[in-house]
Amino acid sequence: MGQSYIKPLAVHLLVYVILFLAIGGLFGGICLILYPDGHLLQFPLHSLQNSPFNDFLIPGLILFFLLGIYPLLIFISFFKTASWKFMNIVNIYKDQKSVWSNSLYLGIILVLWIDVEMIYIDYSALQTVYGLVGVAIIILTVHPSVIKYYKA
Repeated sequence: MGQSYIKPLAVHLLVYVILFLAIGGLFGGICLILYPDGHLLQFPLHSLQNSPFNDFLIPGLILFFLLGIYPLLIFISFFKTASWKFMNIVNIYKDQKSVWSNSLYLGIILVLWIDVEMIYIDYSALQTVYGLVGVAIIILTVHPSVIKYYKA
């Protein structure tokens, strides 16, 4: 970690917001993979009529891996002293630890996911909630105390 050994409040908030996303992504992804007709989550198939998908299988796989597994790995990385090689490979901010840059990427991915979702499917209140979660991840990641804490 950076020079400070006490985790700032913004770091704690970031960790738990990412855990919230991971749980939601894993749950939603599993439901859509197991039941691609969307009935388990009460997502009507007709909401996909303007999308490139016939059912929710591919969106479920994307949700499971990109917004479930990936944030779970980031969450675990907050508690590891060494980082995973794949997280270092994508770290373009060499002055920051890879968990920091991957948190930033995650926030951007989530906001983009919600944007694309809003283009293709009917509006849902969950889009607002998760859009705000994405914005919160970005804001918390670029908070000065978080940047300082995760200096390489």
